[in-house]
Amino acid sequence: MSARESDDEGPSTPKKKRSYKQKFRNEWLHHENFKKWLRRDMKDPYRAYCIFCDTSMIADMGALKRHSEGNKHVLKAKPSSSLTSIATAFKKPSPSLDDKRKIAEIKLAAFMTEHKISHRVMDHLVELLPKAFPDSEIAQKIKMKRTKLRAVINNVLGTTEQQDLCTDLKRQKFSVMIDESTDIAAIKTMCVVVRYFCPAKGRIVSRFWDLIQIYGNDNTDHSSSAERLFDAVLKSFQDHSISLENIIGFGSDGWMLPKFTSANTLFQSESPMITKIHVKMNDLYRELLTTHVKPEHITSNLDEIDPTNEKHFKNLEDAYFGLGVQRQISSSDMLPELVIDLKERCRKFIIKACVGIRKRYSLNDPVMAAVSLLDPDNCVDTSKRPESLQRIFELLPRLVPKCLNEQQQIDDQWRKLPSLINKVDSSQAPDVFWNQILLKEDFSKLANFMLEILSLPNSNAECERKFSEINDIKTRKRNRLITNTIKGNILARQSILRNSANCIDYNPNEKMMKTFTDKIYKNEPLSDSDTDID
Repeated sequence: MSARESDDEGPSTPKKKRSYKQKFRNEWLHHENFKKWLRRDMKDPYRAYCIFCDTSMIADMGALKRHSEGNKHVLKAKPSSSLTSIATAFKKPSPSLDDKRKIAEIKLAAFMTEHKISHRVMDHLVELLPKAFPDSEIAQKIKMKRTKLRAVINNVLGTTEQQDLCTDLKRQKFSVMIDESTDIAAIKTMCVVVRYFCPAKGRIVSRFWDLIQIYGNDNTDHSSSAERLFDAVLKSFQDHSISLENIIGFGSDGWMLPKFTSANTLFQSESPMITKIHVKMNDLYRELLTTHVKPEHITSNLDEIDPTNEKHFKNLEDAYFGLGVQRQISSSDMLPELVIDLKERCRKFIIKACVGIRKRYSLNDPVMAAVSLLDPDNCVDTSKRPESLQRIFELLPRLVPKCLNEQQQIDDQWRKLPSLINKVDSSQAPDVFWNQILLKEDFSKLANFMLEILSLPNSNAECERKFSEINDIKTRKRNRLITNTIKGNILARQSILRNSANCIDYNPNEKMMKTFTDKIYKNEPLSDSDTDID
């Protein structure tokens, strides 16, 4: 036997076990015992790092456990543990199932309100939801038919919106605008809208405040005098503890309260137009006069020109009624007497428009003339701006601080305003411009004063928009809705559009959740008289 064969037949040497290095594993970062302190060692993929001990170690489960139980690590981890408990104490708890149910019901109410859906639909929808979503605990818990829906709209969405408005109106000076109308059920109501500077938006805003039924069901006094209506408006603010000192302006239709005037529909804009109205009204009146009045009689004092004075009229053939009329006359074989009749009718129409402007607007109103100088472009132009605000102070005493020192501060800031000509954009809307100035500490008093001027009413267009909204809510098929329910719907829709783009993005706030209790049924009608047909 050869030596080679002998070696092969002898006992074999055992193979040495190969060792593998463990790389750091990401799942360790989520391990309950490691997640607070364990990090990857960025210098070595085969090592781990403890942020408490500032120590690197091999990436091995056993090594991690041994480190976490070591005296040094336990001692270092104690302060972090106490900090974590403090953070946990302030962490907002997840909503309970009952809170989730309330949120769902409020969002459903917002959906029904925004889209003006009949409340009766809710009777079927609430029974459909648990069947459509049998695996949803929230859907099973929702119990909201039309009575509860009405209560949520009126006393959760509507009430919290009015509370938020109260907070604003107690801090800000505001104007009041009113209008009255008769709805499809022959109920006469008065719409109240407030106009003020909203710091959160940085803009002048108009918000619906109240809907007042002029003739109550138990009221035998069917008079609607100016004093009675005015008292009803003031009472609506006093009932919410809002100081009447904060009211700086009042606007309404001329036929309601003759001593007040409202602007022409030409200026029914949601943006502040008070600085432009005087110039625009004078320009419009002058343009209408030039069509039929001789140029030599059109003076700078437009208020003294009588548009009905025939002695100042142009000859009828010289009167200008626009290209449309001129082409109509020249392109047709009209008899001469018909041409004369057409021109006379056009002149009468323009004269009536001029008389209407004079009736509704004072062309020489000193307040409007002075306020027109406060347009942003004029404010920074030294050739157009008044040197002092003294004249404005005399014309608007309700807006001016009683303290002479504060008046002087406002006037000083006004005199220094041109120094900002290269730091602000005067081409922006007036309220945006003055909100920019408000952010500059040295001009804050002036900016607040100007924003109060911009809050003065220039039309009651917003009231008219609200009545259009009311007509969409109280239709022929929903003509039994009472005034309080309509008011709740308008306030609720206002809350939705003020806080979100639509009902999809609308999220109930903490105040709504606290208001949503059994007390929401208080003052709600128990019968079907306040509902709709379908």
